[in-house]
Amino acid sequence: DDNRLDGVSCASCHLDKDGNVNGKYDLSAPHPTVQNPLFTEARSAELCAACHQTDYTAPAQQTFLEWLTDFAPKDDRTCQTCHMPREVRLFSEIFSDRPKRAIGRHLFAGGHSPSMLKKAATLSLEQDPEDPVQIRISVTNSGAGHSLPTGHGPRAVLLHVKIEGPDGTVLVDSKPSAPLAVYTVHPGLGVPSDIIHPAIRAGATEKVTVKLTGQPGTYRITAGLFYDLDRLVDYNDDNLPLIASLEAVLVFDAAPLGAVKK
Repeated sequence: DDNRLDGVSCASCHLDKDGNVNGKYDLSAPHPTVQNPLFTEARSAELCAACHQTDYTAPAQQTFLEWLTDFAPKDDRTCQTCHMPREVRLFSEIFSDRPKRAIGRHLFAGGHSPSMLKKAATLSLEQDPEDPVQIRISVTNSGAGHSLPTGHGPRAVLLHVKIEGPDGTVLVDSKPSAPLAVYTVHPGLGVPSDIIHPAIRAGATEKVTVKLTGQPGTYRITAGLFYDLDRLVDYNDDNLPLIASLEAVLVFDAAPLGAVKK
């Protein structure tokens, strides 16, 4: 009952305009049923496009096209592979005499799932070989089959970085005052800023540069990538789910820096 209040129910995907319940298998039930090829593995992503691709019923949604353009040419996984992993079970607890079949889990884990978010992206750090005080932090969309973030406009991925200098002075501390970078579905939403960037496409890497003082000694860098479902509302910004993190120690001598990634 609670899930139905969100506007998504069994009928959203399975019920057609003629009142038939559509699905993967040919079976009998106390209602009209249709074995629909859209529910096969090869075409299942097309089902998601009904709600996750822009048209008059789903404004500002581009997730299906992101998957089709950036991910599908290189990987045969579909939306259901990640968001509805299959398990063998009964179709219905009522009809326990029916054979068990492979059925996708209907939890639709995504942006609300911490375990899914931790598979979405990775952080790495590198030093500019020509200018050792310039440090580049890379954010890679390594696990999502679509842009990160995707879906509704206010969603965003926030990069927070803290750098401590050799004398313990905090040189950079972006949290909680402001993130170092924001990657979002619609960069134009909210207050315009040069830290706001478009969502990171599947498989792509975006880089942010931070600068050390050049003072000899040990620098400590920590970075965190966080997911914000509603970046225009700041009531929960100090407690966002973590996607990825990075800790590094940089030793600056007279010349190059050597990085040790933990």
